[in-house]
Amino acid sequence: MTVYLSLTLTILLSLVLALLHGARVGAVCMETECVADIAANAVLSEFNKALFEQFDLLLVDSSYREFTPSVDNVQERLRYYAEGNLSSPLRTAAFQPRSMTALEAEEVLITEYSVATDGGYSVLQRQILEYMKAEPVENLLSELSGHLATFENAGIGNTNVEDEIAKTKEELSNVENLTIKNEDGEEEVVELDNPADQVWNDSRYGLVDLLMPDGKEVSTATVDLSAYASARTLAKGTGLDESCEMNAMDPLLINLYMAEKCGYFGRTYDKSALKYQLEYLIAGKANDHDNLEAVAYQLLLWREASNLAHILSSPAKMAQVEALAASVAALTLLPWLQPVVKYSIILAWSFAESMVDIRALYKGEKVPLIKTDESWHLSIENLASYKSHLDVTKGSGHGLAYVDYLKIMVFMKGRDVTIPRLANLMEMDVRKAEGTSLFCLDHCLDCFTVYLKTRSKFGVGAYATRTAGYEMY
Repeated sequence: MTVYLSLTLTILLSLVLALLHGARVGAVCMETECVADIAANAVLSEFNKALFEQFDLLLVDSSYREFTPSVDNVQERLRYYAEGNLSSPLRTAAFQPRSMTALEAEEVLITEYSVATDGGYSVLQRQILEYMKAEPVENLLSELSGHLATFENAGIGNTNVEDEIAKTKEELSNVENLTIKNEDGEEEVVELDNPADQVWNDSRYGLVDLLMPDGKEVSTATVDLSAYASARTLAKGTGLDESCEMNAMDPLLINLYMAEKCGYFGRTYDKSALKYQLEYLIAGKANDHDNLEAVAYQLLLWREASNLAHILSSPAKMAQVEALAASVAALTLLPWLQPVVKYSIILAWSFAESMVDIRALYKGEKVPLIKTDESWHLSIENLASYKSHLDVTKGSGHGLAYVDYLKIMVFMKGRDVTIPRLANLMEMDVRKAEGTSLFCLDHCLDCFTVYLKTRSKFGVGAYATRTAGYEMY
């Protein structure tokens, strides 16, 4: 009986120990996997706060506010969280409790990762789209697509009125030294009293200073563009996830994101390094004044093209132009000049009305892409003295606001140009926050793969691999 009991207990004890070892192995594997998940999620929770507050993007800044940017810093944070969750909270120098697993982190690695600028900024664009698709922007999308369709159908961007003006001025210059015989048979130099000349004498430069409404000042902010993303060789991830599949409406969503997050003339942000950020996306200059000036000139070209098309299609305005051109040509006794004088007046009138339009946009008023007789402001009688009538608009409330024109310009510029500039703006603004002077988008992680290997004091070990990212939840 004693021998039988001994044999039975030996077998039972072996079974119990085998079950205990199996339970320990299972516990070690499960704890390793849980700790890998916890550590990865803890690191994701350490997203850059300034970037999130200003641009609603979730990225892990590998500089951690004070270190040289490196994925090794993120790896150390993973180790910190892994070791903290593997150790017992009761452990002290005098008290060393032993758990069933007694695990320690043997190896903590980031084997793969992607950064915001990977794939030609595809990762950054993917995050922007994820943010925008959570917003109710259907009406804004419809409005923007309508503006773009109107712009393209009208061919505004394909007409350069300044070239037409240069050709017409050259034709008229041949008349400057032309002589005719007067009633007494004496020769005299022809003086062409063309109101278009007084308009064309004004420079196309310095538009901002000329058209800025009273009481409004232009920002003097300037930056060193060589310090930001587009001017340096970007660090790259391992290619973990650089995908960014776009449908037909996604570029418009990115455009709306830029308009929502970036300042512009009429709406600036105190935390911004450059105040006119949308203008910077368009012009790419290092200071606000030059960006505003470049956009003003582009506005002038667009408005000239639109206003020229309206004059040519308006019988009432063409009749006024015909009458004025006939009187100018009659005074010179050179009726053959009437066609070229007529066209010069049309071009000058479209230019002067465009200056009125830009002034109205700066005042916060709206200007239609395509005008009608009702939305026209400057009379032909005030053409030569248009600078005294820049404020003839009354703010009808119909048409496009200044920011709407900026959205079209940003879209026409193309994402290959505007996205790197947007990255520059993000770096400019985030670096202004406390403790983030080393912030670089190409060192900001979007997703990463964690490899955690553990070992137990009981001779049991395990490993776990987890891929974590903000768009994966």
